[in-house]
Amino acid sequence: MVFLCAEPRDHHQMFRCSGRGDEAAGSRIHHFAFRMGSLADLRRMAARLEGEVAGIEAALKQFGTMKFQEVAAPAIRLARDGFSLNEHLAREIAMMKDRLKADPGLASVFLKPDGSVPKAGDLIFEKNLAATLEKLGNKPADNFYHGPIADQLAKFIQANGGIITTEDLSSYKPLWRDPLHRAYQGYEVYV
Repeated sequence: MVFLCAEPRDHHQMFRCSGRGDEAAGSRIHHFAFRMGSLADLRRMAARLEGEVAGIEAALKQFGTMKFQEVAAPAIRLARDGFSLNEHLAREIAMMKDRLKADPGLASVFLKPDGSVPKAGDLIFEKNLAATLEKLGNKPADNFYHGPIADQLAKFIQANGGIITTEDLSSYKPLWRDPLHRAYQGYEVYV
């Protein structure tokens, strides 16, 4: 989910771009009725479309001075070259070890090759994420919601009991909304 509040220099109007996903066209409550036992099933059954990519692109088009690949470069570098695992994430991984082992994709990122838990200070690599971010180029919404990435994502979700289709992905658009705001202890707070 992406929320952006921006105040352009030339005037004092606030904006909010929500990259929150829409529901899949075919989602109905009965799709979830028998799926409450498994985290993996719930994750794959998620009826909301991923909206972050479109939200970031919309914000860059409206207010940005950089191309997507420039903005994504630090994330690509960390995913490709690794980032040091902190104490908190190491504890979370240890607590979720059995669930992570059940998902080959997550296990390949968050567990060592022998299935053991990494410790704080170990490097975590997300090479598939780095490759995907690079494939998005400077037209991230087109490249994510249409074509090979969308096809692969929809096939994976459907193969695992989900309902999101390539049509759902290709029709996604971020929403521009007026931000909510309130005075709080002498400050104007925008969300």
